[in-house]
Amino acid sequence: MKKTALVLLALLALGCNRDGAVTLNGRVEAYLSDLGPRVPGTIVSIDVKEGQRVKAGELLVRLSAAEMGSAVDRDAAGLASAEARNRLYRAGNRPEDIAQLRVRAQNGELVPLSSLVTSKEESALQAITRRDRERAITIFANPAPGKSQEEALKVVEELGKQMPEGYKVVLAGTSQVFRDSISGLFFAMALGLFAGWNEPKGFSFLERTILGAMKAPKGDFRDWAAIDEWTTSVAPRL
Repeated sequence: MKKTALVLLALLALGCNRDGAVTLNGRVEAYLSDLGPRVPGTIVSIDVKEGQRVKAGELLVRLSAAEMGSAVDRDAAGLASAEARNRLYRAGNRPEDIAQLRVRAQNGELVPLSSLVTSKEESALQAITRRDRERAITIFANPAPGKSQEEALKVVEELGKQMPEGYKVVLAGTSQVFRDSISGLFFAMALGLFAGWNEPKGFSFLERTILGAMKAPKGDFRDWAAIDEWTTSVAPRL
C-alpha cells in the first residue's frame, strides 16, 4: 500500500514544475468552417488571405454592386406589383364587392346595388374587332374534301340568309377575290360579245377583251385603259 502511494507521488512530482503548472502532451485540431454569402453575386475582391484569423462580422469578400442593384430593383418591382394587387383588392373589383356598392334609390336613400339589379356571369370576347365601323367576327374555313370553292360559297350564302335581323355575312380573303374575279370575267366576256362586230381588222373586240383581261393589273378586268394599251402593243407582234 505504501509502495503504491509512493509511485503516485513520484508521478505527480514529475508532471509538475516549480510553478505548480501541469504539462501534458497532445494535439489540438483546428476547427474549419465553410463560409458562403447569403445572396448570390459576382466576387469583386477578397479582403482576407488563406489561414488568416478573422472575427465575427468582419468583411471577407466584396460582391458586384451592379448585380446587387439589379436584385434590389427586381425585388422592388415585385413589391410594387403586390401593392397594386392589394389596392385593387381593397378598391373592390370582385363581383361581390361591386354588388355592395351604394347607389341612391328613387326615395333618396343609399341602398346596395344588389337590391336593384341582378348580375350573372357569361362568356365574352376578350377583344372586339370591327370592320367598316361595325362589330365583326372572322371565321376561317376550307372547302370540304371533294367540294369546290364555288359550292362552299353557295353554302355560306345560304347560311347568311338564315342570320337574324341585323346580322350579315361578308366574304373576305381568297373567297372574295375568287368571287370578284369570276364576276369581272363574265362582265368582260359579255361586253366583248356585244361589241365584237365593231372591230373588223386585227384583233376583234372579244379577243382584245379576253387577252386584256388576262393581263389586267391586280385582276381588275374593267381597267379598259390597261387592256387597250396592252392588246394594241401586242397586235403588231402577232
